[in-house]
Amino acid sequence: MAASDERIIVRESPNLPVNAAMDRTSMETADLKLGDVVPIELNNASVPVRISATVDYFPTLNPAQGGFLIADVLALRSAALLAAVQAVLPITEVWASTETNAGRLITNDLLDEVYLASTVLDAEERIVLAEEDPFRSGGAAALFVVGFIGLLVVGSAALIFTLAAAGGERAREFALMRTIGAGRSGLTGQAAVEVGLVLAAGVALGFGLGRAIVGALLAFLDVTAEGIAAAPPTVLSVDWVLAGIGVGVIVTCAIVGTTVISRWATGQEAAPLLREGAD
Repeated sequence: MAASDERIIVRESPNLPVNAAMDRTSMETADLKLGDVVPIELNNASVPVRISATVDYFPTLNPAQGGFLIADVLALRSAALLAAVQAVLPITEVWASTETNAGRLITNDLLDEVYLASTVLDAEERIVLAEEDPFRSGGAAALFVVGFIGLLVVGSAALIFTLAAAGGERAREFALMRTIGAGRSGLTGQAAVEVGLVLAAGVALGFGLGRAIVGALLAFLDVTAEGIAAAPPTVLSVDWVLAGIGVGVIVTCAIVGTTVISRWATGQEAAPLLREGAD
């Protein structure tokens, strides 16, 4: 199938057959019972109708006029329209699922008999081949893992350097807070809350941007080792274990950095820092 061809996938609708009620006399004449499915002609299309209820003639109806059906007219028209369209569309694909390998072989033979010579694509076999492809099984994932590790190292280093660079300002802030009675534990907790809020926002933003960037890159990497478009396509998923390790590393760096900087800042003499800030 060419890329420009229009592709329509049709499956059995839960709304078919259309439920309808039928008069008792017609059912007895046609030897029908509740649950039977009968085709009716509507707009040059055959619509399956399931007899779901039995009714007697209304007093004003004449039995000589023949039987009748009571059904949802919109459901009938929709089914008739689908049947009319399906009649003029050639069937180019058939999707089937089987429980065993023997059933799969029988299905292949039936497809050849009904639709002449058919090209059978086994989904499980194609998935196995995709997993064996060196680029798809390891190459693309390795690129993302290496990028993740690189960003993790850069992010952790940037976090530590940021905390260290702000150490002097943090020391003056703590000195001022100690003059109004703030304790060391309270100041450390305040710093932890500030860093935690920034860290939570950064992690959430990183996850969102990361998935968006990886999804964009996947369109260029979703090929085999021979450069052919991959089928079935690669499904993007998150390795939550690896992501959890990354978040744990960032959180550990934040805790260690905040603790060290807070202890250093609270251990400084307040008077020199306040004079320096006043100057």
